[in-house]
Amino acid sequence: MINSRRINLLDHRKLINQLLGLERRTARGGRNSIDHAPGGHDDVANAVAGVAAAATNRYGGYDVSYRWVNGDDADDADGARAWRAARLAAYLHSGGTGRL
Repeated sequence: MINSRRINLLDHRKLINQLLGLERRTARGGRNSIDHAPGGHDDVANAVAGVAAAATNRYGGYDVSYRWVNGDDADDADGARAWRAARLAAYLHSGGTGRL
């Protein structure tokens, strides 16, 4: 995801150090594993990897259609639901920096 530029990483010293400190090991059976060096840590790297995986469609992803679950707008004559959906979309597209 990083190489294909689908995600950008924060310039966070601990994250970068943990990612650079990861090592690949091959077991006798040929199975590869990626882990931190003995005495190292990878909790921040794991958290970022989990968020990146959850945000992609490969593992289900998120529904960003901004549709309401019931889909019934008959009782919404003034368009309040559409207005709230538009506000939510703008907030999410701003990366959470906008106001709701």
